Amino acid sequence: MKKVVEKFLTVSECKHIINLYESAQDEMWENKDHQYRFYFIDLLRSKRYDYKKDLGTDKFDRFNFRSLRIQMVDETIDQVARFHTHNPKEWFFVVFLNKSFENGNLIFGDQTIVKPQTGTLVYANGHELHLVQNCKGKRYTLVGFFDNDAFNVQKENKQII
Repeated sequence: MKKVVEKFLTVSECKHIINLYESAQDEMWENKDHQYRFYFIDLLRSKRYDYKKDLGTDKFDRFNFRSLRIQMVDETIDQVARFHTHNPKEWFFVVFLNKSFENGNLIFGDQTIVKPQTGTLVYANGHELHLVQNCKGKRYTLVGFFDNDAFNVQKENKQII
């Protein structure tokens, strides 16, 4: 199950979140199977942030977060574009924070392609097979993992994409 919410965040809210990233010390993440790599700051585990305050919006109050991070990839990262899934008991979202890069589409296993648009949220169950197309330029996203179906997609029993 997946859903796209266009203009979930405003351009101003997206710029604010990018500024949070740029003012922080980021880390490199590479998962154990070498399926994806990115730079990030962790908004839940860092003592520096209170995400409810620092994000500058209450639009995320409905989510019961397990992880929340701002991610960045660009052509300097040895990006890996392979299909992967996450914990099938969890849900995840990706909010595209900018569009000043080339490629970087989110592609699901059923070949659904989501082209990044600033402020758009893509929401899915953790079992959804997906990949991120390599990009040229800085691609910023806000990524969250949580254990509640915040948009009731499963209850509606339909995909909205």
